[in-house]
Formats: sequence, C-alpha cells, structure tokens
Amino acid sequence: MQSVLTRIARGSTARRIVGFTLVALQGTLLVSCGGEPRLVPPNDQSRSRTIEISAVPAATPRATAASSLGRVIWTDEIDESTNAPVEPVSSYPPTAPRIIAAIPAQSLPAGSRIEAAWEYNDTTLDAFTTELSQAEVIDQTWIAFHIERDPAVAWPVGTYEVRVSLDGTTMQVAAVEVSE
Repeated sequence: MQSVLTRIARGSTARRIVGFTLVALQGTLLVSCGGEPRLVPPNDQSRSRTIEISAVPAATPRATAASSLGRVIWTDEIDESTNAPVEPVSSYPPTAPRIIAAIPAQSLPAGSRIEAAWEYNDTTLDAFTTELSQAEVIDQTWIAFHIERDPAVAWPVGTYEVRVSLDGTTMQVAAVEVSE
C-alpha cells in the first residue's frame, strides 16, 4: 500500500513541476512579445515591392554624366504620372496609411540597380527592402519607395529610416518620425 501512495505522490509532484514549468514558459513568451504593434509585411508582396520609374522626357539622354540621387523627400502622396511628391511632410501620425520616400534621380544609365532598405528604431525591416532596375537610360525622374501598414494596426511610434543605394553604393540615408 505504501508503494502505491509513494508512486501517486511522486506522480503528482512531477505533474506539478511540469505544470509550473509550462506556466512559467508561457508567461515568458507573453512578456517577450511586449504587446506592442508589430510591422507586418503586406499580404500582397507583389504590390508593396513593385516600384515603377517614370521618366521625364528629355531631348538627349546623358548616359555619360555622373548618376545621382537627390535627397529624400517624405510625403503623404505622390503624383501618379511622375512619382514626384505632392506635399512634403516632416513627420507621420500613427494612422498614416503609408510612409513614402520620394527621391529625384538624374542620369541613370540602363541597368542601374536602386535599392531601398528600411529600419525602425535601428532594427532592420528586411521584408520591406525593395530593389528595382530599369532597362532604359533615364535623364531625370522621381523614384518613390513606400511601406504600408495593416489598416487594423497603427504604425508604432518611433524613427523610420530608409537607406537608398545605387548599384550597391549607399547614396542617401534619411529618417522620419512617427509620433502622436
């Protein structure tokens, strides 16, 4: 009889230890989540990664001139035909549907690769990295990169940064705040 009671006592002690461990592990996982809204790549990856370059007509393309990317202009909206910023902004509210970085470009030779890499509070947002290349020589144009949020989740407050590279060389780095 005593050996049966000993086995039952050992079994319930083991179950209590396993139960306590599972509760502690779940608590740790919940605490590590932080409860903050997280950026989530859009479900439609093709829409967020597609960037079109619109060329401004030029009489004579200057493929031999040095390529350049101007400074980043933050905006709420771009002109659909030129990608030029409609109204520059200095910050975004958490409810902004997207964060747009518009950049003037000049003298881009055919085959140029332009990449935009995003960060939030010094944390890379690899899922939002966008790379594009164009087949034609472009004399002058605006290039617009953007990130969008899930409509049900506001942007987390903080600093968003974009690093724009041309053929692997960083050309521009700019940051903007999302604040209440």
